[in-house]
Amino acid sequence: MRVFIAVVVLIFSLQSWAKADDIRDFEIEGMSVGDSLLDYFSENEIKKQLSRTSGTYKSDYIKRVWFNLSEPELYPVLNIHFINDKNYELVSIGGIHYYRNDMPTCYRKMDEIIKDLEKNFPSSTKSTLEINNHASDETGISKVRDMWFELTNGNVYINCTDWSEEITSEKGWVDELGVYIETSQFKDWINNEAHE
Repeated sequence: MRVFIAVVVLIFSLQSWAKADDIRDFEIEGMSVGDSLLDYFSENEIKKQLSRTSGTYKSDYIKRVWFNLSEPELYPVLNIHFINDKNYELVSIGGIHYYRNDMPTCYRKMDEIIKDLEKNFPSSTKSTLEINNHASDETGISKVRDMWFELTNGNVYINCTDWSEEITSEKGWVDELGVYIETSQFKDWINNEAHE
């Protein structure tokens, strides 16, 4: 049975998650890692969005694409990584909810999600909850509050990003809450190949 990781599930309802420790058991907007992106979008839609999605990866083994959903179940934006071959296998799925200039609400929702994950996955390895400078802002003004939960063959990553006014003005980036499901394969690639 697949389990929803719901960034905004606590906004709309309290949902009990079944216990699972395999990253493939999670869904975001009905998608799970291991699925084909072609099950959800046509090849033309994917190629169109790829042309609109910028990236800094040096390796093209895995591609990243963003989708704005017109009728989301829970997430208005998806940040997806897939293996760059004919199968379009999903290796990372992120659900994004924007909180423009409202970090207290973002933090509150993040804390609720963390408590739910801790309750349902008490044996998972987790990082400490920290606030650090965001690596994409050289000024050190933008902050990210984040935490990881390690599960079988992957992890769940949760973050609230508080962009500086300058970044929002220059790049149009908006403060956000993100929940990501990532395979071990994706983590290895991002750590060892993506930026080399």
